[in-house]
Amino acid sequence: MDSQELSWWIAYSKVRPFGNTREDMRMARLCKVMASAWGGKGGPAESDFLFFGERKRAAWQQHAAQCHLFHMAMTARQQKRG
Repeated sequence: MDSQELSWWIAYSKVRPFGNTREDMRMARLCKVMASAWGGKGGPAESDFLFFGERKRAAWQQHAAQCHLFHMAMTARQQKRG
């Protein structure tokens, strides 16, 4: 791959992300849908679930723990409903 092709791929990825960035965006959207389904309106924004390239490892671990606690609370809520 020459520098011209590399430049093309870099520009393309800014328009249509792929790889880890794209997967992070998809997972954030899925988490948002699940949070909205369980929590109703006014839940977390899709951007609340984005962390690839923006947060350091410690912040990511804290975020993952918060997501786990949220999931546990929503599961308990669903079980109470029957």
